[in-house]
Amino acid sequence: MIQKPEKSWGKNSFKKIRPLTYMTMTERLSKNNFFIDEHPHIVVDRSICAGCEQRTCISACPAELFVELHDGSIGFNYEQCLECGTCLILCSKDGALTWNYPKDGRGVSYRYG
Repeated sequence: MIQKPEKSWGKNSFKKIRPLTYMTMTERLSKNNFFIDEHPHIVVDRSICAGCEQRTCISACPAELFVELHDGSIGFNYEQCLECGTCLILCSKDGALTWNYPKDGRGVSYRYG
């Protein structure tokens, strides 16, 4: 384990050491704050998604907000969106997603990294 010296301003300032801890991506993402808008900033057109065979949005979303429902349709939960745009970039069906940034400073507030 890498160790990092504690900051102190005395004569032997680097004698004390403490372990440097690392956070997993899940731990980092759990530190984010979300200011949820009552209106979704991403809207999924399920009629267009119904014909999609690739469904890259399910596997590509880093926050895992897209899911395949029991009836085969795509479910989406916008409340914990990281606003990265991955779903919009990788979606193979034109018009399946309507994507905008949340209004009035709402959405994700990154707290770590």
